[in-house]
Amino acid sequence: MTDGELSILIGITIGLVEVIKYIDEKKELNRFYPLFSLVIGVTLGVVFNFGVFSGVLVGLSASGLYRGFKVVRGDE
Repeated sequence: MTDGELSILIGITIGLVEVIKYIDEKKELNRFYPLFSLVIGVTLGVVFNFGVFSGVLVGLSASGLYRGFKVVRGDE
């Protein structure tokens, strides 16, 4: 996986999570956005034959690892 391909997958993942945020007007799923990002990243990694680890890297990069833990814990 090249840096360009990684950047494209991160951008796609961010875009799809933003669509979920837009659909979720009441913010009921707010704490699950990092999980959605991770699942979308893994799915894209597998679909484009980059592997699960690369998909995890994409998902965590897209959501921001630190921010993701804050949201899941309820600090944000």
